[in-house]
Amino acid sequence: MQRRGSERRRFVRIADDVRVEIDLSDDGAGLDSHMLNFSLGGVLLVAAEPLEVGRRVRIALRPDGDTPALRFDARVVRVRSLSDHNHEVAVEFVGGSAGDQRSLQDQIALRLGHAGTPQAPLTA
Repeated sequence: MQRRGSERRRFVRIADDVRVEIDLSDDGAGLDSHMLNFSLGGVLLVAAEPLEVGRRVRIALRPDGDTPALRFDARVVRVRSLSDHNHEVAVEFVGGSAGDQRSLQDQIALRLGHAGTPQAPLTA
């Protein structure tokens, strides 16, 4: 039996207005985006341009004004065009520093009201 919807999800999603920057290349080219939600596994955002599924990107999350950007290597796993200038893009984290992973876990725990709750690591 195939699982549907949220049953396939490994991580809790947090709907929040977190600033996100997407680096598309080593030369610093970026893409404007608006985040819909995030989790320990990745982010769902709306971008003005579609990205190719499988493309590697670098994501920088800015959870609040006091926390430095959390940076993760990521891969585009799904794209759905909403209109000519709005594309829903799902990216999966494929790497990041242990410190950034812990900081993201802390941000999620704070938003869930479970500060200090241990979570599974982002990557193996």
